[in-house]
Amino acid sequence: MKLEDLRAGTKAHIIVEWPGQSDEQDEKLSVAICLMSHAQTLQTHAVAEKWFNSKFPEMNPTNLETLQSERSVRMLWACLRDAETQKNHIANSVDAFRDMVSITEMDYLIKIYNELDDKHNPNISEMEQTEFNELIEQVKKNASKTVSDIYDLHTLKKLIVTLANLPKK
Repeated sequence: MKLEDLRAGTKAHIIVEWPGQSDEQDEKLSVAICLMSHAQTLQTHAVAEKWFNSKFPEMNPTNLETLQSERSVRMLWACLRDAETQKNHIANSVDAFRDMVSITEMDYLIKIYNELDDKHNPNISEMEQTEFNELIEQVKKNASKTVSDIYDLHTLKKLIVTLANLPKK
């Protein structure tokens, strides 16, 4: 997420047409793909692992792909919202979403999510020092809000190290 987005408190999202619709359709289904915070991502992965552990008591190479697939399904369910308000999930539950989405549709939607993430995430390797200093100041003003909107682990680690090493007042 760019600094100006953090300051404005906006959540990054993009409106896309549901994949696989024919050009002849009068009304096309559009959905919002909303970026998830690091905390939301961790929680989604934890729920996926809990589900996986209830179905597969032992992890092995043959069912590892099932865990990754479940993480993807739950991530998409969590980030896909109605196009108008970006508030409501497009399916009432993860199970309903799993039943309605194909692997091809998931692959396409994940690709769009990753592109959105790349576009909006502060990337430490591409950030100028002045931008990073501004980000530090933003964290000092409102740490919980600013940090919850940063999705990149490298950025979060650099922020933690930098803030931990600031001189005590």
